Amino acid sequence: MNKTQTTTKAYEVIVIGAGISGLTLANELLTKGISKEEILVLEGDDRPGGRIRTDAEDGYFYEWGPEALKGKSENTERIFEMIDEEPYPVSDEASIRYLVKKGKLVKTPSGPFSAIFTPLIPFYGKMRLLLEPFIRRKKEDETVAEFVKRRFGRAMIPLVDAFVSGVYGGDPNRLSIKYGFPKLKELEEKKGSLFRGGIAHAKELKKKRRAETEGMTKEEKKEEKRKRKERPYLVTTAKGMEGIISSLAKKVNVKYGSLVEKIEVQESELFTVKTVKENFECQKIVVATGVNSITKIELQNGKEIEEKAPEIEESLVTVVSFGFEEGSFERKVEGYGFLIPSKEERFILGTLYSSRLFTHHAPDGELLLRCFVGGIRNPERATMEKEELVMKVLEELNNFLGLKKEPKRISVQAQAPKGIPQIMLGHEKLLEWKEKMEGKVKNLYLIGMGWKTITCDGLIEDALKTAELMIEKYFEEK
Repeated sequence: MNKTQTTTKAYEVIVIGAGISGLTLANELLTKGISKEEILVLEGDDRPGGRIRTDAEDGYFYEWGPEALKGKSENTERIFEMIDEEPYPVSDEASIRYLVKKGKLVKTPSGPFSAIFTPLIPFYGKMRLLLEPFIRRKKEDETVAEFVKRRFGRAMIPLVDAFVSGVYGGDPNRLSIKYGFPKLKELEEKKGSLFRGGIAHAKELKKKRRAETEGMTKEEKKEEKRKRKERPYLVTTAKGMEGIISSLAKKVNVKYGSLVEKIEVQESELFTVKTVKENFECQKIVVATGVNSITKIELQNGKEIEEKAPEIEESLVTVVSFGFEEGSFERKVEGYGFLIPSKEERFILGTLYSSRLFTHHAPDGELLLRCFVGGIRNPERATMEKEELVMKVLEELNNFLGLKKEPKRISVQAQAPKGIPQIMLGHEKLLEWKEKMEGKVKNLYLIGMGWKTITCDGLIEDALKTAELMIEKYFEEK
């Protein structure tokens, strides 16, 4: 046991975890009236950010996790209102993307017109898409692959497979459509069709924008419309994603190296939080470490709560980053990058052309590529020895792009044993446990990766909504 533990002052709120969820929530509480002195963030690591991290070396920005935030998102706007950084917009090349088909890079369609002529979807598949508005809705949950096949036809499976495996390291044959991609399921349930749902959503958005600009002059409305059109698809900062995390962390009290071992609920409804070094007390507690980390914390409410949260599978993904001189490839390197359907049976999941998206991610005249390895299907690849891993990834780059020169820089970002939680069929059991636990323990809130989402935008949104709920209760009590 920790014999040197001491109890310090009581806080209004303690947030466990200084990742994007915990830091967003703490900063939102701060802006809504809870003082900095009343909020404490406990982080077990020696740095904030969790899976978000940027290593700046020799003019390169190596991202360990997500490359950027969604530019056209209210959640992203809220983050930039909180921090002391300006949004750095993605380049126009972001709209150019590739998918691997039969070992070749094929440009993906950028709109309905180009979709008519793309070789990625066979003729029968294009005809099958026209039937989507007439497909009956289904209430029960199903896998992403089953949902896509039912609504759009089997020809669309490779495209979805590449997206799910390349972006999330997941398997569409196992991921839940209802809980992993809830907005798609909601469109079907409410409108009976994704096409009809998309049209209805566009109308609602137009109505909302009309209400927001009511009372403006014609010139002001025109300016507002111009600003909306110019909003980039993705944004980061001049320091990469680290700029967002470090700025959020500086505004609140964060104690690093404070790994939480136990949370005790006292009869006075105070929480005692025990770390490896010291103890803390608080009125409200937010565990923002995600789904599987909660199982590593002992939670006591009078007597020990025997029912533990069910753990879910995680996907191990390692990023292998290369710095090349311009002109190092036989084929043109442009746009976002490329993803690979699993049926292509390749070693990598896909490659992101990082410095094509954000030019400051590599020195002038050089190019930064990020290659993703592992995933739920091949987790052993994510933990391979560096030398063999780099060799195999370079072989793949040579197959697709044609290497003329060796890389100038090589950097490996290995997250293991941390992985990406997979929201699979049966996820409702975990959400039921969460609802039961939050109902049983007053002023306990569970947020973070894997509960409702794994995307940055979704995590920020959930943190903001949770903060809003806490603020309402806080001022009611006052």
